[in-house]
Amino acid sequence: MTVAEFRKLALEIPTSIERSHMNHPDFRVAGKIFASLGIPDQNWGMVKLTPEQQRTFIKKAPAVFKPCSGAWGRQGYTNVYLPSAKASIVRAALDVAAKNVADKKKRKRPTSNLKRPTPNDSHKDHSQPLQGVLEKRVLEGRLKRAGLGFTDSKLRSDFELRGAMDFRVEFAALYQ
Repeated sequence: MTVAEFRKLALEIPTSIERSHMNHPDFRVAGKIFASLGIPDQNWGMVKLTPEQQRTFIKKAPAVFKPCSGAWGRQGYTNVYLPSAKASIVRAALDVAAKNVADKKKRKRPTSNLKRPTPNDSHKDHSQPLQGVLEKRVLEGRLKRAGLGFTDSKLRSDFELRGAMDFRVEFAALYQ
């Protein structure tokens, strides 16, 4: 596969556009990069996959796909060795990467309209769902300061197993 063929496949994805980032071409859907060319050199492309998808593509074609270096690779960013690549598998990787980016863009919700409670609001009912917004340690600290710490070891281990859970916390209770 050549750079021109990779570019053609990337631009065949509906709503994709080509831009440039850090002096190399990239391909975007909904303003978000899903693929690029020229990293680490002109023989390589890159697709944004999930770590699970990355493992699948590497298993199917280890001569074509490899994780990008460092934390980017651990997040699923995957290099594509163009001279060894076949159009069918690269098209599949590009489709998956574009879908990942488009789906992620749809899921994002604006947070600017969230009302943060103040101590003056303690008489009002301000419960908001926590859906992974607060890190576990921050939440534990707030619960502990509110006198809602975990004393039962079973409850604590259940909390640790679930990580960021969906539940409601009365924010006013945290300010009393």
